[in-house]
Amino acid sequence: MCLVAGGVFLFRGVGARDAPAEAEVRIARALRHAAIAAAERGRVNPAPATPEVVVEARDHFADHRASCHGNDGRGQTGMGQLMNPRVPDMTAPATRRRARRSAPGRSSRSRQRAA
Repeated sequence: MCLVAGGVFLFRGVGARDAPAEAEVRIARALRHAAIAAAERGRVNPAPATPEVVVEARDHFADHRASCHGNDGRGQTGMGQLMNPRVPDMTAPATRRRARRSAPGRSSRSRQRAA
């Protein structure tokens, strides 16, 4: 993997203007996966999905995530469209599958849907 990463670096250089090559995307995903301890990947979110917790989560998203991801989670905002790597569409099936597989703290309800 290091050899491939070195080859990509030498061939393309480093920059944020172009979309990353497929090899860069695969390497970044593999490194992200490796950075999360196996024991942490299966953790269940300890916060119950009560109405109060849902309201708090929505407020947090609106305050800290919506400027890039948009209120609907699709990333079609002025700021989101200028970022590279691109802001993912949080509603896209591939993004949702990847989040359920790799995110620590996911809820038991999302694990049941993923099965």
